[in-house]
Amino acid sequence: MRPTWSILALVLALLAGCGLEGGGGAVAPREVTLRFYDSENALLAVYYRVAGGAWRRAEVLEKTVKISLPSPEARLEVAAECGPSYRYTNGQILLAQGEAGALQGLVLPCSLPHPYMDTVSVPVAVGFPGALGGVPLSSTDLFTLDGFYSEAVVPNGVATLYLSLPPGPQKASLLVYRPGERGARLLGGKVFDLVAEEGRTAVVALSEEDGVASRVWALTAPHGGYASAQVLYFRGGMRQPFAASPSLSLGSGETRGERYALFPGGGVYLGQASGSYGNAQGGVCGTGCSRQALLLEDTQGLDWSPALPPPWPEGTLRISPDGRAWRLGFPGAKGYWLVLSFPNERPLNAWTSSSDLSLPDLEPLFGFRYPASGEVWFSAGALARGELSNLFTPLFLSESALRGSSYALSTLSGIFTLGQGGSF
Repeated sequence: MRPTWSILALVLALLAGCGLEGGGGAVAPREVTLRFYDSENALLAVYYRVAGGAWRRAEVLEKTVKISLPSPEARLEVAAECGPSYRYTNGQILLAQGEAGALQGLVLPCSLPHPYMDTVSVPVAVGFPGALGGVPLSSTDLFTLDGFYSEAVVPNGVATLYLSLPPGPQKASLLVYRPGERGARLLGGKVFDLVAEEGRTAVVALSEEDGVASRVWALTAPHGGYASAQVLYFRGGMRQPFAASPSLSLGSGETRGERYALFPGGGVYLGQASGSYGNAQGGVCGTGCSRQALLLEDTQGLDWSPALPPPWPEGTLRISPDGRAWRLGFPGAKGYWLVLSFPNERPLNAWTSSSDLSLPDLEPLFGFRYPASGEVWFSAGALARGELSNLFTPLFLSESALRGSSYALSTLSGIFTLGQGGSF
């Protein structure tokens, strides 16, 4: 059973659960505050150094580190060791580099929520009228909670879907729609209260008046690739987002319009779209690197036309032979991150506010050794739009944290051989 919260985790897991960096404010601070998102308590140690000086161990209080700097322009490096977690069974290393203003407010993801731990499988039994919003219902109509799993409507009857939810009282929403070749027709929906606990069924009764207003959205898939999209809904009292539209998948160059529902009572509508530009070849990519894009936006309850960021262009990435010096040159990027999976070592997630990333010696801190040979899987990401410091706010799941979200990410992933280096 797919946990519905994980749709937002696309923001975080595009690079197999890597971390992303915080963006700078207008005023460079003398004290930098960094937080760790650590749902499984995997954080072991945090170190920092200023202007390439000696490493110092940082004091961590309530998953937060405060670092005083000699000047607002000082260059700061922060390194953290995280133990085993669901997504990183052998643990991971985190590294951030940048000036104080670039790292202020940064959230470092040490461990992300376990998709099934501390959840309850809840049957949601929905009672249907014979019509919704004046439209007679059919057994070919569908209803969904998360937008991925749907079940057939039973006019004047009851149908059941299952959800994996955190235990306790909370709100949820459901959407009823009629699939069609030219897009889904939204028939109705409802926000309802439930209590998630073992052995308890949530019962929802729809009435003919439970129709929904809607807005238009449209998506075009990249030529030579594909794309998918969906609009999600979240409001106070919910423990995870729910579907305001069915999910949509498109093939190469295809364009399609859809609608998403507006539920009564306010809330935030998050449009998320992802796409693939196909394989890139040549240089360090050899016979193929994957180029992908991800977009997350608060639609503000208006019509939505998502525009995926462009693919990672050729001539903008260079790797040193030992794999420790990187030149990242995505045009107009507001920051970069890098995920490296070394042979016989823990993965390293690094990010920087500049286009140059240099990986320091981490053996004295964590016993982490860069291998001298072998193949290394990498995924480099560039933030084409949005504030890096706010990129992890979707995990905190509140209306204030989600409202105004707007991120566009472009990634390049592949394998390179240590001792050779190269460019793309």
